[in-house]
Amino acid sequence: MLYRVSVIVFASLAPPLFALAQSGPAVDGLALFAQEVFPVLEENCLRCHGRDGKTKGGLALTTPAGLREGGNQGPAIDPEDPGASLLLEMVSYKDEDHEMPPDGKLSAGSIEAIAQWVKLGAPWPANAAAQADTAGPLPLGMDFDDEGLWAFLPLGSPAAPEADAPEWAESPIDAFVYARLAAAGIAPAPAATKSTLIRRLYYDFTGLPPTPEEVEAFVNDERPGAYEHLVDYLLASPHYGEKWGRHWLDLVHYADSNGYERDTDKPYMWRYRDYVIRSFNEDKPYDEFVIEQLAGDELERPGAGALIATGYYRLGLWDDEPADALQGLYDNLDDMVDTTGKVFLGITMGCARCHDHKIDPILQSEYYEFLSFFHGVKMIQRIKGNGILRSILPPEEEAAYQRKLREKEARENSLAEEIRAYLASFKSAVLRERPGLIQDSGIVLSDISGLEFRFYRDTWESLPDFEMLKPETAGRVEDNFITTELATRDAGVGFVFEGKLRVPKAGEYRFFIESVDGVRLLLDGNVLYSVLGLGQREDSVVRDLEGGAYPFRVEYFTKNGPPKLELSWSSKFMEKRPLSAGAQQSKNNTALRPLFRKHAREILGPEAVAGLKRAEKELKAVKNREVPGKMAATVSEKGAAPPATHILIRGNPHAKGKEVAPGFPALFRAPRPAAPSPYQTAQSSGRRRQLAEWIASPDNPLTARVMANRIWQYHFGRGIVRSSNNFGVMGERPTHPELLDWMAGEFIRGGWRMKPLHKMIAMSRTYRMSSQGRAEALARDPDNDLFWRFNMRRLTSEEVRDSLLKAGGTLNTEMFGPGVYPELPAEVIATSSKQSTLLSSGMWGESTPEEAARRSIYIHVKRSLLLPLLTDFDMAETDASCPVRFSTTLPTQALGMLNSDFINGQAKLFAARLPAEAGGGVQAQVRRALEIATSRAATPEELARGLAFINEMRTVEGLPLETALERFCLLALNLNEFVFLD
Repeated sequence: MLYRVSVIVFASLAPPLFALAQSGPAVDGLALFAQEVFPVLEENCLRCHGRDGKTKGGLALTTPAGLREGGNQGPAIDPEDPGASLLLEMVSYKDEDHEMPPDGKLSAGSIEAIAQWVKLGAPWPANAAAQADTAGPLPLGMDFDDEGLWAFLPLGSPAAPEADAPEWAESPIDAFVYARLAAAGIAPAPAATKSTLIRRLYYDFTGLPPTPEEVEAFVNDERPGAYEHLVDYLLASPHYGEKWGRHWLDLVHYADSNGYERDTDKPYMWRYRDYVIRSFNEDKPYDEFVIEQLAGDELERPGAGALIATGYYRLGLWDDEPADALQGLYDNLDDMVDTTGKVFLGITMGCARCHDHKIDPILQSEYYEFLSFFHGVKMIQRIKGNGILRSILPPEEEAAYQRKLREKEARENSLAEEIRAYLASFKSAVLRERPGLIQDSGIVLSDISGLEFRFYRDTWESLPDFEMLKPETAGRVEDNFITTELATRDAGVGFVFEGKLRVPKAGEYRFFIESVDGVRLLLDGNVLYSVLGLGQREDSVVRDLEGGAYPFRVEYFTKNGPPKLELSWSSKFMEKRPLSAGAQQSKNNTALRPLFRKHAREILGPEAVAGLKRAEKELKAVKNREVPGKMAATVSEKGAAPPATHILIRGNPHAKGKEVAPGFPALFRAPRPAAPSPYQTAQSSGRRRQLAEWIASPDNPLTARVMANRIWQYHFGRGIVRSSNNFGVMGERPTHPELLDWMAGEFIRGGWRMKPLHKMIAMSRTYRMSSQGRAEALARDPDNDLFWRFNMRRLTSEEVRDSLLKAGGTLNTEMFGPGVYPELPAEVIATSSKQSTLLSSGMWGESTPEEAARRSIYIHVKRSLLLPLLTDFDMAETDASCPVRFSTTLPTQALGMLNSDFINGQAKLFAARLPAEAGGGVQAQVRRALEIATSRAATPEELARGLAFINEMRTVEGLPLETALERFCLLALNLNEFVFLD
């Protein structure tokens, strides 16, 4: 069988039959070996050091080469001084570090025989070498037939099983799940309600609840594609990166500080956090994501993002005053090995730091071969910036960078406006002097004339009364096409457009509306169409109109995402024509520019032609110009020649064993990396890129499996492999191995992109099942191993806090930038070793109330000072990779939710928003509060209980209505339904 190795076999132990392997000791040495030494080794040593390929400590006693090379602690035989050989020391039992075999000391006669044999030069019969399979053995006596090594086999290509229920055969995911359920005789749970699904999707993809208006719109949307449109909308949300980036930050134990007593800050670590969020929002291919973090600096032309990504190496704990500096160095290297192994490969490499892995076939020598990929990395130092800062562009102060960035943006806007003015001037002149050119060019003219706009900035929940607000800017729309490109930011924007719409003749007209968030159309003062709240939609409305020119008004706002407003109209005698810019503006500009090049000189003169050419050239140059000034915590190396890596005996950095070179564990069956690395430069050894490309290869059996499993885990609450950081022998076996391999294959075939996999999962019936339990199913599968229902889950700590802020109407959705500092209770500050000078020493910063209300992912993560609300609800461990969060239910959670100043403050803000949104009636306010807290319509019984509670607060407790409503809002925020999904 492959990967097995035979022990020494002697045809005969008679001395005359042995030929010397080399000239040296007398024949009696060989006889001594055959008659006395080998039987002792066979009985006491070979089971750990040679039999079946098991080589504990890297030592094989089955060949002369094995004795000479030795194991992790060095050669077993010292030919220069045989009496000092390690083999003799180990059997001496002189102290606890020299006790072999471990289950009892050899007899004095056996020890003397071995000592005599060693002193004779350890003669070895030439025909007694071990016969090994050419494929090479796995360590520790394992082979790939062992069930525990399933994850190291190549990815399979399983076909989806046939399902006797047609609705469960539409998706391969459903087919795999249904096949297991059918075999177990368990029926899947029914589909979840639409109100349940929208809340599940919003939290799953964005970490935020939907608004009551979004829930109502989805529940009442009967279009066949409504659910898919919602999935697409949420995957495109910028909040997707915040939610799923948080999962990744858990894995790599993200924090903004070093830990230990002083817990000083790691400057600019927030850039790594922002890199992760942006990568998820961009749907960056996972293989590229892996390579950038492990070796972004070793790419041929690393951009700023690739350099920032290497902040991965700076996330671990760092002791700025270690008792043993060398031990501290190897602790940092161990964190790199352990985190890389767990996060990217799902293997526990760190277990082999001091000895061969006790469970998985990974030798201690292989641990240090893996460590050598990182050995050239420069460690954090006790200097300003910790010695980890790197200018990812030419160095400047951050304030100067921000100023130059604003100057660049202003110049881009100025040049773009100059170009628009040239084209608009040309078009006006052509329409005036030679209108036939326009008609022949295919340029479409707007049906609106005299269009003007007013632009507003705010974060509304519903369409406001713009007449009561002051616009930020106003002016003419040159092309008379409605356009949101006039906005000066991507979210929290509002517009009013007014002009005259030319109706060609009497008849029936259909208006088409595609928008994100609220929009209202008015024609001649009458409302054509109106949707006030948040959400994505595609609608149309039909009206009978008389010919003529009528006042036309469009009101629009968007809160969270980039603005989208596309309007068009048609009739039976008029093909569909645009009223908004969108693609039509691009078509017009595409047609207008060649027209300009051909006729502008004769119509406007040579100065206009030269001016447009100059402006276009400068705009391109400005857009391509990088703004200097960004600093980031990045990796750097000591140069092309990293220090030698030695096996450390029992993990002790002061006890070096034999030297090793970079390599991959044998169980991956991967070729040894080239030495030196082809990516070597004067600044770097290039080794980390070799490691990164091996990990990111589709041929690596673990990388795609591990990440596909994580994606499934974060959707369903547990992975197909529950131990998502351990795919080794002691890890959990996959409940659906064929499904896992199918998803991993789809992941690779889809270009390593996560969003298509998200969508496949979200569109499956398995995902859309209810969490409803049934007695017979619970009896057969109490842990829901077969996914017969959707697992109910509690919100994460970040989701709890963000939902509280949203309920209070104060959530600040600004993205990116340095971490913020919500107010810490005095009791938390008292836990710091420097609490008396906490703020003055820079241990904790200060933020404005608006900044402190940003999403929880942007809170500064200080390992020694964590926000109580987040720790109460099981935020991720920051000292080690956190593959799965605990979900506890503790009295302190309820006590904190009822009594903390923060929660009570949010309850007051929650109550304060109700009169404006629901009117003055108490019942309407109670209904609105319950809708916000639960993301569904309130039942009559719930309304009655709410009103009774408020009445009791007023009559029994003597509280004014305002305070009673605040108490009710506090109650609503403490509902199980507020902190639990499904």
